Amino acid sequence: MTDARPSPPRLECRAAAGTQAGPAGRSDDDLRCPAKIRTRVDGPDIAGLRLGLSRDEALNLARCAQQDAVVANENRFLSGLNTGAMKLGPQQFTVQSGDTADCKFSSLSDAQACGLGQRVWKHVAESVTVATPGVPGRETAVAIWRTQNYRPGEQPAAVTVQQALIDKYGPPQRTQKYDGNRPWVQIWWLRDPGGQPLSEQNPLAGRCPTLQAHANVSQSWSEACGLTIAAMLTLAPENPLLVADLSVGMADQAKLYAYGTAMQEEILALEKQRQEGEAKAAAKGAAAPKL
Repeated sequence: MTDARPSPPRLECRAAAGTQAGPAGRSDDDLRCPAKIRTRVDGPDIAGLRLGLSRDEALNLARCAQQDAVVANENRFLSGLNTGAMKLGPQQFTVQSGDTADCKFSSLSDAQACGLGQRVWKHVAESVTVATPGVPGRETAVAIWRTQNYRPGEQPAAVTVQQALIDKYGPPQRTQKYDGNRPWVQIWWLRDPGGQPLSEQNPLAGRCPTLQAHANVSQSWSEACGLTIAAMLTLAPENPLLVADLSVGMADQAKLYAYGTAMQEEILALEKQRQEGEAKAAAKGAAAPKL
C-alpha cells in the first residue's frame, strides 16, 4: 500500500541560496566554561555533545572545547518548511579551529581563499557542526558532526582509531573499505527505532547508512531507521596505516523525521494563531471601509 502522508521537510546541511551564514567571529566575551547543562539527555556523544541538548547548551559545550575558534551560524537546516511570516533563528552552527590568516581582497584568488568566519584557513584542526532546528526559543540538537585533521607526524594509527571508536560506540553493524589512490574506511553503527542493533540480515542494514560522517555533504533519513553513527577514516596516501583525518556524524533518523514533521505543525499552528489575533484586533480597532 502506498504511503499517502505528506513528505517531511528535507535535510539541508549547507547554507541555502538566499540565506546568510552568520554572525561569525571569535568573541568569547559571553563564554563561561565549563558549560552548564540543564537538559537531561543520555545516549552516545561526540566530543561531549549529545542529541537533545538545547542550542545554547550545545553551542557552549562546543565553544568551551575549542576556545580559540571561529563560530558561524547558518539560517537553514530543514529545507521545505513553510514558515509563513515567522522568522526563525539560526538553525545550525559550526565551531572551527586551526591556523588562519586575515582575508585579503586584492585579487579574485585572494577573495576565493576567504572561508568560514572571514578567515583564510591554512589548516583546519577541528570542526564541529550541530544542527539545531526549531522555532525561536526551542532550537534543539538533532544531528552532530565532527572532523579532526591530523598533520604529518601527528597522524594516529588506523587500528588505534578504529579500536577507540569500537570502545566508545560498541561493535559496528557495517564497515566498508577502499584501497585506491585516496584510501578510506567507513564504519556505521545502526539501530532500529526501538534502539536494537540492526543485524546484517536485516534489509534496513543496507538502507539506513544514509547519514554521512561529514557535515558538508547532503544527508537523508528515514523513519524506519533509528540511531545512526557514521565514521569516516581518510587514510594517509603515503602510509595507509595512518589516519589523515577522522569524521564522525550522529543522528536518530526516526526522531529527526518526527521532529521535522512536528516543527512544521507547530509553525503552522503559531502562524494561524498570529493571523487570527491580528484579524481580531483589526475588527475591533478599525472602522469599516466605505463601500
